[in-house]
Amino acid sequence: MIKENMTDKIIKRFYSITGPLDEYKRQEVDKIGNLSFIGLSSILLLANLPAYYFGLKYPELMSWAYPLFVTITILVAFFWVMTKSRAAQVTSIDLEELDEKDQRQVQHMGLKTGLIFTCFMWLFLPYGSDQAYLTELFSLKVIIGAIIAGLLFGISVHFLVKSRQNTD
Repeated sequence: MIKENMTDKIIKRFYSITGPLDEYKRQEVDKIGNLSFIGLSSILLLANLPAYYFGLKYPELMSWAYPLFVTITILVAFFWVMTKSRAAQVTSIDLEELDEKDQRQVQHMGLKTGLIFTCFMWLFLPYGSDQAYLTELFSLKVIIGAIIAGLLFGISVHFLVKSRQNTD
């Protein structure tokens, strides 16, 4: 069995590819990545000129508008990459191609991500409060909020994984 190099692992993680990274998937991922890089870099380079000009005249406006523009642009690019990779069947999960370990991981992915998300929400929800961190950490409101958020996130990940599986 050939061991995957670090680049392949990063590509598979970023594009949500399960199973082997064959030649077709690699070509599609390279094409999508190159197009998104060209689009993002040209938009961000061209956006710097008006940002500089308006930053001199309206610095307070640009202090929140430009980061908001960059964030929205990156989110649109991310959505485009995910849509294109789904349309090219790069992210579909074929359970027959996976070994037993990967099949178990796919089967319990919603549970695992839900538990991890619950822990993070439980640790970070008290930061939005005025009270002491430890007092708020063990309050019923924070615990129930973290559990509900983790359940919703875990269920949504479970259904997302189920929708990506091939039912052929």
